[in-house]
Amino acid sequence: MKKVFISGATGFIGRNLVDYLYSKGYNITVNIRTDNNGVFQKNIKIYSLNTSEILKDISYFKEHKFDGIIHLASSYLKTHQPYDLPAMVQSNILLGTHLLECAVTSDVTWFVNTGSFFQNKNKSNYSPVNLYSSMKESYEKIAKYYYENNNIKFCTIKLSDTYGLNDSRNKLINLLINSLETKELVSINVSPEQPINLLHIDDVVNAFYLLIQEIEKNNVNNGDVYSLIAESSISIFEMISLIEKLSKSKLNIKWPENRRKIFIAEPPNIKNINNWSSKVEFIEGIKSLLNK
Repeated sequence: MKKVFISGATGFIGRNLVDYLYSKGYNITVNIRTDNNGVFQKNIKIYSLNTSEILKDISYFKEHKFDGIIHLASSYLKTHQPYDLPAMVQSNILLGTHLLECAVTSDVTWFVNTGSFFQNKNKSNYSPVNLYSSMKESYEKIAKYYYENNNIKFCTIKLSDTYGLNDSRNKLINLLINSLETKELVSINVSPEQPINLLHIDDVVNAFYLLIQEIEKNNVNNGDVYSLIAESSISIFEMISLIEKLSKSKLNIKWPENRRKIFIAEPPNIKNINNWSSKVEFIEGIKSLLNK
């Protein structure tokens, strides 16, 4: 049974990925900040990394002999304030580097990192939307030292945007669905024509699983970056219209006076995961949210 360590396991993607990989027979250990693993099945092991005690964590990794690591943990802020910097660096840079150090000193075979299409504003090879996405890019550069100088396979999955059931994140799609009941005003600060690419969580976790299979077959090169993207994008206006049509309700929307539009796109020369494509059509995904 393959042993996998997952950071960021209590987040939306993490919770779903833990359940999915466990159902596929993987032995899962998750990193959480406390001793409470109430959100997970009883057979999921827990551990709390401490960036101030790296020798202790290295000993733990050597003892448990993990085959791979999936690094999902991050601190996302759409816009940051100066006082946010320590926490952002801790989560987006230091923790991941700490994990890589544990990995290479304990002979972990592979490491899957998670990136963001926010690293690629306006279809550029690299143009960060915010500080969070610049840290994502910086971390990939740090990782290059580790995988070029150690025997570990490192790759990154870049995500556009995700949605699905039981998502508590402050995402626009969740605000819209919730406002159908609360009737609250939803303020939108970009153009109605802003394109978005939403990928259902079922497709996301399946992609991680398929990538692990490719790594274990030695079909992945060090430093490879893979994109997860739905077959087609829609505008924010089209998404709102679809929700209103399916719910037979009118949403209370406030549009901005300055209707700016940002193009977030997959960068050039990025790879697709073998045998993966998005399966959940957006209209079916919306129906599942409305019927929850």
